[in-house]
Amino acid sequence: MQFVFQPYLSRGSSTPCIARTMLQTTELVQAFPISEDTRKALAGVSHSVMLKLVACLDSSEPVLQQVAQGKAQLDSGEMPVSTGGAALQLPAVLDLRARVEGFLYNCKLALREIAGLFEPFYGQRFDHRYQRITVWAAEAFGADDPLVRLLAEDAPWIERVIGMRNAVDHPGSSDGTLVVENFRIIDSVPPVISEPSWHRDAEAPVPIADDIEAIQHNLLTLYEDILVDLLLRTAPNVPFSIYEIPEAERDPAKPIRLRVGLSSTLPSA
Repeated sequence: MQFVFQPYLSRGSSTPCIARTMLQTTELVQAFPISEDTRKALAGVSHSVMLKLVACLDSSEPVLQQVAQGKAQLDSGEMPVSTGGAALQLPAVLDLRARVEGFLYNCKLALREIAGLFEPFYGQRFDHRYQRITVWAAEAFGADDPLVRLLAEDAPWIERVIGMRNAVDHPGSSDGTLVVENFRIIDSVPPVISEPSWHRDAEAPVPIADDIEAIQHNLLTLYEDILVDLLLRTAPNVPFSIYEIPEAERDPAKPIRLRVGLSSTLPSA
């Protein structure tokens, strides 16, 4: 029988959302007293989260690149103008609406997969309903528990991302309608051009590129923060902790962020 090898991702371990999901999770769980079934389940969750974060990256990269190119063109002052100055050719992000809608779709799926971390540990399924997770955590661990505080801090951006995707699926509903605008002239004398932005109804427009980068950062750290919290609960009295590797010291070939190490002080008897 022949061995068969087949690549299925266009990105490798140097991509942070790959290194910090499957690879990092595999390393972290080895130190904790959990069953083999739980380890396998966590590997499955990390794999699903990784795929959704890679899909977010695939949708967002062309947008980020073309926004940067357009801004560089504007900063250089090299704007094509017709004879007599009657027409100005603006830079543009191609297929902007389709790309950002796809990005939001994969963000919502990523949130669903991240919530899947609770099933291997507690048998709880929440889909992407983080308000339900917060209520459950408060009942299980107490209203002042660190996990409850973590979820409360992340709630505004999570609800906003889900609401923006819902506004795509159900425009005019209680989640509003998503407005997406490309490079555009906001003042004509002299020409003032704004970069691509998005918002819902009466909300103030937000630059798409900056927002996309922040959302991707938040998704990845949310996965890590929840995983760390749930792992540490399995061994509250062990003399080690999970610490963050300074960004400058991470291996570019596998830029994991977290590692298990000895605690600075041992737990008291």
